[in-house]
Amino acid sequence: MYLSRIKFLEIICGGLFRRTFLLIALLLSASLAAWVEGVRILEREPHAQRVALQLASIVKLTRAAVQYAHPDLRAALLRDIERNEGVSLYPRTPDDVALGTAARRPLSRMIEADVRQYLGADTVIARSVNAKPGIWISFRIGNTHYWAALDRAHLDIVTGLRWLDWALIALGLSLLGAMLMTYFVNRPFARLARAARQIGAGRMPEQLAEQGSGVIAQTNRSFNQMARDLRQLEEDRTLMLAGISHDLRTPLTRLRLEVEMNSTDAAAQSAMIADIEQIDAILASFLEYARPLPRPLAKVDLALLVRQAAARFARKDSMEIALQLAEPAMIQADAADLRRILDNVLENARKYGRSAEDAIVHVQIALRRQQNQMELLIRDCGPGIAQDQLERVTRPFYRGVAARSQSDGAGLGMAMVQRLVSRCQGALQLRNCSPEPGLEVKLTFPRT
Repeated sequence: MYLSRIKFLEIICGGLFRRTFLLIALLLSASLAAWVEGVRILEREPHAQRVALQLASIVKLTRAAVQYAHPDLRAALLRDIERNEGVSLYPRTPDDVALGTAARRPLSRMIEADVRQYLGADTVIARSVNAKPGIWISFRIGNTHYWAALDRAHLDIVTGLRWLDWALIALGLSLLGAMLMTYFVNRPFARLARAARQIGAGRMPEQLAEQGSGVIAQTNRSFNQMARDLRQLEEDRTLMLAGISHDLRTPLTRLRLEVEMNSTDAAAQSAMIADIEQIDAILASFLEYARPLPRPLAKVDLALLVRQAAARFARKDSMEIALQLAEPAMIQADAADLRRILDNVLENARKYGRSAEDAIVHVQIALRRQQNQMELLIRDCGPGIAQDQLERVTRPFYRGVAARSQSDGAGLGMAMVQRLVSRCQGALQLRNCSPEPGLEVKLTFPRT
């Protein structure tokens, strides 16, 4: 039950920050887009009236200057207006080629309508006359028609690109705020996920903060209580097994002494001693499996330990081991735990991996580097394990069909491998070889 909760927390917290940030980012983007469009719509009419009034005032002042200035000073006045205000005056003739503004945007259409309202309905507005760009507005003095050519800077229109710039700046600041907010909101869950991973690896995490009365504080209190219960359970189990081992090993020692001193025939004596040694080995397995806390991790050469384990088992009868090692293979682990892992896996191969052709245990061991990991593959040539039992053999006290026919062992070999591999921050995977017979044990450890 606890492990299922830990896996659930890891799945939820793994993508919680990403999902929360994306949701807030989408909401902010939609809100910002609606706000920008709303401001543009509400500000459009006042802005159009302001620009139209500015253009109409310039045209009216220019017309008044031309109409009421002394003829001798009119040319100098027009040059001064053009130089200082950017307004040029040209006579309008029937031959002029005027291109209309072709106002496609609502703001431009509103500006033109307001300019005609101020200057008259017959006012012509063009974006170029005789291939000269600008803002061309016609007016009349008596029977004479003129063009007032203005720079486009007089429009003072906020273009779409300028709106886009401001929108992008606002969006960037909003997303930065959303990222910070999401980080601070999800930080307690990240700590909870990290503590859950530590429990899953067999380590007791530090206490999580329990201040406050919110959901996070209640969750942390429940998690801390669960961690304390697990720690107490581990301590009780270790104490119980240690007591059982102590209470049983003393009479076992006396039994062995009595058997050796007894005058029973040598065969019976040897069988009784073997039974006592088997019971002692089972008790040792119980104690090793129940060890509550892992030893401190250090840099270990996995290739060296594999070579040593292979040398120990190669001396046994009917067992051949082929090595293919990538050396050195430094990982962060405990050397004693790694030796126990290798011994259990190789012992399992020695018991159940005998080839049907020559009755010899052929074991292939390959150690290779995979990016930031080390992969150790141990393959035998035995009958393998039934597909429906692959996930069960790593459970404590579960024994497969082949193992049940043998009297020795307590069903803790692969369960201990699974536990010790987790303590070394590694992973264990079992699969049947295909098409050749055999079982492949894949051990993965992070490289230093």
